Amino acid sequence: MPERDWRLLLPGAVLVLAACANSGPGSGPKAEPAARTPVTGVSPADLALAARVKAALDADPELYPFDLAVAVRAGEVILRGSCQTGAQMLKAGRIATALVGAAAVSNRIAARN
Repeated sequence: MPERDWRLLLPGAVLVLAACANSGPGSGPKAEPAARTPVTGVSPADLALAARVKAALDADPELYPFDLAVAVRAGEVILRGSCQTGAQMLKAGRIATALVGAAAVSNRIAARN
């Protein structure tokens, strides 16, 4: 087998690498970027429902002092926090369930008594 002179192959290799660098995924026409979602990934409908649930809980004088947390994911309302009695916990769940748009309610409120 004849011995090859690698110095003669070097210019060809450089040309191949340069061609590859110019034909990558970013070399074609620029596409419009897709609409970005917020970092939280929460839909506007879920944000609106969470605000309505929080407002309804805060409007109740018996529940207002407890500053209950509300999260919504895909229509499921998640209540967190603590209150004084089991009756208050159930009341918070009923208020959230009564609102239009709540597909389900996960009541994770802890009653102290």
